[in-house]
Amino acid sequence: MEKLSKDLNYGNLPLLFIGESGTGKTHSARAVHCCSMMKQGPFMPLNCAGISESLAESTLFGCVEGAFTGAKTQKGYFSEACNGTIFLDEVSELSLATQAKLLQVLSEGIYMKLGSTSICRSHARVICATNTDLKNAVNRGMFREDLYHRISVMPIHLKPLRERRHEIPRLAMQYLRSRNKTVDIHAMRFLVSEDWMGNIRQLFSCLEIACYLSEKEVLDKETVQYAYRISC
Repeated sequence: MEKLSKDLNYGNLPLLFIGESGTGKTHSARAVHCCSMMKQGPFMPLNCAGISESLAESTLFGCVEGAFTGAKTQKGYFSEACNGTIFLDEVSELSLATQAKLLQVLSEGIYMKLGSTSICRSHARVICATNTDLKNAVNRGMFREDLYHRISVMPIHLKPLRERRHEIPRLAMQYLRSRNKTVDIHAMRFLVSEDWMGNIRQLFSCLEIACYLSEKEVLDKETVQYAYRISC
């Protein structure tokens, strides 16, 4: 990931991470940010699936007091992320109206806060991610074709963990070091042998459960197997 991050140090070039849920898209986007020219600015992730359609626009672009019932002045991500990076996970969940405003920012570098007529200029890099087929969404009229081409200038496909088993030992040990734990060789072989349909997120969840279940510094295969069954 470090080499990939350095290779993608292209300033404001939009990136699109594509992969199953839990494959590490947020981690990858953060790594790119930390190696980019925007690294001194904030990294601001937003799960577009976790915010209502009515609030998405004000969350991203900000709003002025009175823009809608109960609205108070809000800066918005594009203001807060000045000289930094905005990471839009599940970008396909944005409404078509919000997609149009996002396209304007990416194409012209400008936007307006909700309820305002003043033009603001964006100084943030945008990295997007999706676990869906955006081309299919375009064909179904659920995603703007012009926005798709704008954000997919450099698409990066993240393989599921079952297709990159060689990374499991490194990921597992990295996580366990933060818990002052490790695993024996039999437990590690078990970790590598599983398919991890929930990908890295499920792997970390399994290890977290195993750490909770055992007071030993070295986790054995039985503990890890039991934790795996709970994580499924």
